[in-house]
Amino acid sequence: MKLSEKEIQKLTITNETSLNEIIQKITLNDHKLLLVNRKNKLIGYITPLMLKIELQSFGLDYDTNAEKIIAQYEDIFPDDNFSVKQLNEEYRILSKNDKIEVSIHRDSSLEVNHNIENAMVFCGGKGLRLGNLTNELPKPLLEINKKPILHRLIDKLIDEGFSKVVLATSFKHHIIESYFYNLDLNIDIEYLYEETPLGTAGSIIRFFNENEDEDLICLNGDVMVFDNLNEICNFHLNKANIATFGYTNYKIQFPYGVVNEKDFKIDEKPLLSKKILSGINVFNRGILNIANSTPIDMNILYENLISKSKKVSIFPFGDDWLDIGNKTDLTIADKYMKIIEG
Repeated sequence: MKLSEKEIQKLTITNETSLNEIIQKITLNDHKLLLVNRKNKLIGYITPLMLKIELQSFGLDYDTNAEKIIAQYEDIFPDDNFSVKQLNEEYRILSKNDKIEVSIHRDSSLEVNHNIENAMVFCGGKGLRLGNLTNELPKPLLEINKKPILHRLIDKLIDEGFSKVVLATSFKHHIIESYFYNLDLNIDIEYLYEETPLGTAGSIIRFFNENEDEDLICLNGDVMVFDNLNEICNFHLNKANIATFGYTNYKIQFPYGVVNEKDFKIDEKPLLSKKILSGINVFNRGILNIANSTPIDMNILYENLISKSKKVSIFPFGDDWLDIGNKTDLTIADKYMKIIEG
């Protein structure tokens, strides 16, 4: 599907657009993509992943503008009359003689409605990397722009039509239960308390043993995701998977020049890239045929599923994803949301 000229215009910013405005624009548009113009000529693009790298590597620098951000990447459009860029197998950008075309390629099967009604959020971790911030509060209740991470996740589930969320708790579980006790939310909240830790996948096994659900979407309680969760659910059911693991592209700018030991060439502040698990997965109760005892960790469950040739897939989430693993991550997420929400 090609975007109209009017839609492309909404995605277009100038090379001098500030970081503050860039974050607002990219978060509020459905396509999660901005096109950067200099004197009415396309010179590059910005995705949420590029913004995350900017924030992780350099913090929130209000002097940063669009041109400074894209200057760190090799994907800048050259000064010729013809260029094509394919982004994440989803967007195709064509620039020819000052004419810009943007095509969106999405799997039409993702439009099918699914029947997964319930979700689980893992809330039992101690959050040790956050130091004294978790002395009094469990990590999922740490605030990002005055609202706890877990509350934001539940709002996301409500917005996308899920009817029940199961909070898998352990550390300081009573504080989580107390927080939600008097809140009137449009979703049923149940608790699966682990008096003895069941491992990072043990609560899923226990849930399927105690409930009749066929499938369940599971989220880590320390992530913020802006993509549509229904897409991974549709993908999971359409593929008839026993497990679907969401992943995202993680890139970080290495802050030093790196020396190649073979030819002694220097790679100045290289951009390192890996595919990482997003902490958002969908499981079918068929996993009970593979693992029906606890404790069990997620990596062991994954390895067991693969070794026994069960139907497992990975699903690509977009770049608009934040993990709150340490104090720096929390600060970045807080500043990011303050810009978006005011």
